[in-house]
Amino acid sequence: MPGVDALIAEIIAAIGAGEPTEASGMRLCELLFAGLAEALGHPLELDPETVDASDRAVTAAGTTSLSAGVSAPLPLRLLVRLSGDLVRDEGPSFLAFVFLLSGEDKVAPAGRDFVWYELERERWVCRGWDTDVYDEWL
Repeated sequence: MPGVDALIAEIIAAIGAGEPTEASGMRLCELLFAGLAEALGHPLELDPETVDASDRAVTAAGTTSLSAGVSAPLPLRLLVRLSGDLVRDEGPSFLAFVFLLSGEDKVAPAGRDFVWYELERERWVCRGWDTDVYDEWL
């Protein structure tokens, strides 16, 4: 996913100059979703209505259907929640929480809710299953 670090630097510079971040935030989310889709091996559709870029953070959501080739009674889809902290002492941080859903029901191992990914050196790394303790992501 070359170019993410440069885009992050551009957004942070725009924030420091007091410039609007909406267009840059959308571009960043599109790039992050494209890289995550590549890591997942499945296309994702970013929902532009969910993109929120502020002076410190960016959030977005997207989804995709996995039902192609699967019987109709088992509609599967991925729901992705993206969260990014642009201004941290350690540098920007981006996380993606990937839910597997059948209808509106989560499909996951007992006691788990989602698989989470972390952007590390311009590529998404799977960190494994985790629990949405406060039900904040779905």
